[in-house]
Amino acid sequence: MRIEAYDRAGLERLLRYCARPPFSIERLRKAGNDLVYRCAKQHSEPASDPRGPRANELTLTPLELIGRIAALVVEATELRCCERCQVDG
Repeated sequence: MRIEAYDRAGLERLLRYCARPPFSIERLRKAGNDLVYRCAKQHSEPASDPRGPRANELTLTPLELIGRIAALVVEATELRCCERCQVDG
């Protein structure tokens, strides 16, 4: 991705995107020992999905949720803007 120095609106959009959390806390609820996350978009019609109206929900243990969030974190060795720049790590 490239943003020109004069493109302040583009820079603001990029910063807002980067500052977003990985998930919405309003969509997360506790169900016994598990956590249930309601997905933003339903990928199939509830009538055609054997899970019915809960087709857009993901049930995870707390450790599974932490694992999914940790997978979103970029390794420091992957951070570089060009061949000349590289984070030591």
